[in-house]
Amino acid sequence: MANSCNICNSSSYETIFIKDRYNIVKCLSCGLVYIENPLKDDELKKLYSFDSDYHKCFSDANSYQCKRQSKLAYKKYKYLKRHSKKGRVLDIGCSAGFFLKIAKDNGWEARGVEISGDTSQIARDRYGLNVLTGDLEVDSFSPGSFDAVTLWDTLEHVRDPRKTMSIVNKVLNVGGTVIISTPDIEGLFPRCARKISGVTGDWIHPEPPHHLYQFSKNTLRMLLELSGFELIRMYYERIPITYTFKSFKILRKSLHSLLRASMIVPLSFVGPWIKSGDIIVVVARKIRGI
Repeated sequence: MANSCNICNSSSYETIFIKDRYNIVKCLSCGLVYIENPLKDDELKKLYSFDSDYHKCFSDANSYQCKRQSKLAYKKYKYLKRHSKKGRVLDIGCSAGFFLKIAKDNGWEARGVEISGDTSQIARDRYGLNVLTGDLEVDSFSPGSFDAVTLWDTLEHVRDPRKTMSIVNKVLNVGGTVIISTPDIEGLFPRCARKISGVTGDWIHPEPPHHLYQFSKNTLRMLLELSGFELIRMYYERIPITYTFKSFKILRKSLHSLLRASMIVPLSFVGPWIKSGDIIVVVARKIRGI
């Protein structure tokens, strides 16, 4: 049971939505949104496995999903190239290694950490990458081992973001770069989707039990400051519509789903234009140890 806020430690919260029996609550002190009754550790570990159909599609290198992830990895690499000098990079939550492969091919010394034993094995076997299986721990790497650390769609999944970011601080050189992408609970799409949830019967944005936390620009900024980082740049993106609705074939079959899509899909495109996308990408620099 998550009885206190991971950022400010407040135990005061309000329930803002219940989805698939999971209580999604908001801290009354700092505004962090999180699942109040998450799965236990052993249940979470099982969740991230082929047995639970988690990224099982990545086992086929020629699958549409693998090709799509490879394309997205090039886009991610552009952020790294833009904001950090070439050196040693650690990707936390590296999955099957799509981003790390591109970094390695471009001359980076690339390491990864991935909770899923199945996808981390693909990263090692298919691409020859140096990837640890499990959670990022204090003793996983020596202090100052990396020039850059990336967390692509990862921070919302970890049990303890504050602990994770403290370890990121430890393994980075002073002046090192951290790049994080995560859904924005305060983005235009999520906010409006919640408002019409009474009509649609569902709030599309939260994804329990996988997403344990839902950050906003403010809560992410607070977490970075507490963890010894200075915010350098913030970008705004959108979650692909095909991901949000899984398949347009489903939309055609379901009038209810089609109604939902027609009401909120346009907002997904508008959000990033007004700096209110449903994904935040932040770039920060380590300015002090903690």
